[in-house]
Amino acid sequence: MTPFELSWAGGTAERHFRARRKRQQVDDFPWDAVDLAAYRPEVIEAAQASWTEGAFFEYCSGATFAAVARALLEAGAPIDLVGMVGDFVADEMLHVELNARMAMAFGGAAPRLVDLSDLVPACTPGLSPFHTAVELALRIGVAEALTVPILAEVSRASRHPLTHAVLAKLARDEGPHAALGLLVLEWADDRLTEADRARLAVAAEASMVSYRVDRARVAAQHVPMEIAQEMSDAGFAVPERYVATLDRAMEQRVWDPLSAFGIFPPPPCSCETPGMRPKKIGENA
Repeated sequence: MTPFELSWAGGTAERHFRARRKRQQVDDFPWDAVDLAAYRPEVIEAAQASWTEGAFFEYCSGATFAAVARALLEAGAPIDLVGMVGDFVADEMLHVELNARMAMAFGGAAPRLVDLSDLVPACTPGLSPFHTAVELALRIGVAEALTVPILAEVSRASRHPLTHAVLAKLARDEGPHAALGLLVLEWADDRLTEADRARLAVAAEASMVSYRVDRARVAAQHVPMEIAQEMSDAGFAVPERYVATLDRAMEQRVWDPLSAFGIFPPPPCSCETPGMRPKKIGENA
């Protein structure tokens, strides 16, 4: 385990990254607009931890998209599909930066130890590159499909100009990411057996485990009315809206689309495969 730390190379790498990611828009966000005196100490501490955690999970998403791109290349996938996924890696690095800058805006990042050798979800052992690509794409696609509506909901609830702008940007960028699993399934559909589809159903459920845990935790919370807006402005979801949004997303954005490919929820407790580390959006981006 090592401390989660980020660095910036500058020079040619920075210029290319800024040009490709339209960084001017991001740099124009009101980064100095957070007045820490407007927040309770416990809200500031929670925001630092949550935005730091968000930066790490965006980092994990970048690693997963890179792994998907490699598997697609090894499987001989269409080059435009591979190129799209490769572009998502750069998106996620921008999202790492956005989350990190939000943590700094709230006073600084929270210390976090991470294992950089364990960033990508483990697939079913022994899969071919083709089946690895499909399973990884499905896993990250499910996580992104659940993340997007929550980002949009928290963005709408926040009245703070910086928090709203960052969350709205994240939600816009993540929309195409959420479609990846279905796009890969369209490419792979005629090569998938019934056993493959059953395995993919387990993989999809595995990718939802952390979200279900977060749902139960958030549902048990009570946020007093007097601090609800303060929490929203720091990037946290109102429990009732979070639960309703996540429940709707699980049905409409995951299982309904997957059912078109013959992938249906597995029986209860059948999911033994460790799920990917989704972004902890129960509270923030």
